[in-house]
Amino acid sequence: MNNPARAVSPIEHITPEEIITSLAILGEDPTVERAMEVLAQLDTSAIAAAPDRAAAIREAIQRPAAAEVAPRVPEGMTNPFMFMRGRMAVINWTNGDPLPDFSGVAYDPGAKKFVLTEIANGERTMTHLLSSTHEAAEREADALRPTLASADKVFADLGNRSVIDVIRENGRGFYSGKNYEETLQQYPDALLLTLDQAYQHIENSLIDPVAKEIDRTDFVSGFEVLPPNRWHHGRETESFMSSEHYSGQITRVYARIEDKYYSFLDRCTLKHDEIIGKVKASIAELAKATPALESPAPEL
Repeated sequence: MNNPARAVSPIEHITPEEIITSLAILGEDPTVERAMEVLAQLDTSAIAAAPDRAAAIREAIQRPAAAEVAPRVPEGMTNPFMFMRGRMAVINWTNGDPLPDFSGVAYDPGAKKFVLTEIANGERTMTHLLSSTHEAAEREADALRPTLASADKVFADLGNRSVIDVIRENGRGFYSGKNYEETLQQYPDALLLTLDQAYQHIENSLIDPVAKEIDRTDFVSGFEVLPPNRWHHGRETESFMSSEHYSGQITRVYARIEDKYYSFLDRCTLKHDEIIGKVKASIAELAKATPALESPAPEL
């Protein structure tokens, strides 16, 4: 005899909105389609019994079934871990258990590349490797570790907003093997900078110098497309940031002053007062640049 279908109590009902929010927090694709895929695989009774429902949903998303993971093991992969692209987490390949403290060579199935992933200052770092087998990737990682640990200088092409290569102690690029003069032959605009300088320049080039006025529809769309970050809501002013960054710390910022709406790209570290200050400065600059209309001469 077939077992009757178990009724789902209201508390066990997980909404797509809850899944979308969890996906966004984890840095995954927060689309409705992806949310429905995840929802179909959740154990709602276990989530309902958890003391923290939101945390239980995120943990369930981070523990994919072993049957889903196992078929994607690349040939030559002996290490039972993989790097989940976009999720910045390492999991056990065979059972899906998360490994938050893992450091070493893993596999990014999204990019189909081996990676060297480590914990630095409490945050996970990732460097894609060029090797096509796990054994070669381990050797490449051994050679790369001291270079990354002491990396202070890079060749950068600021016009294309890119870091070309990390510089070894001998002054040559780690991957290209070229010195600065040789690098200039291929990249005429290449500069020799510290890594911090390069990323600072690249991010600065992405920042919008002034805020642009937008309509209310664009403002609301920016708020609803993903869960907003750093939302501040007041009677006369309001601001929030997109949780999907444009590049590094750069994200789209939205602001409201009374019934006018504005947007610009800037760093995610801006505070509400700084956002409103930039918008007001932009309005003042626009007023200066717009000549006042002269009164027409009286008719004789």
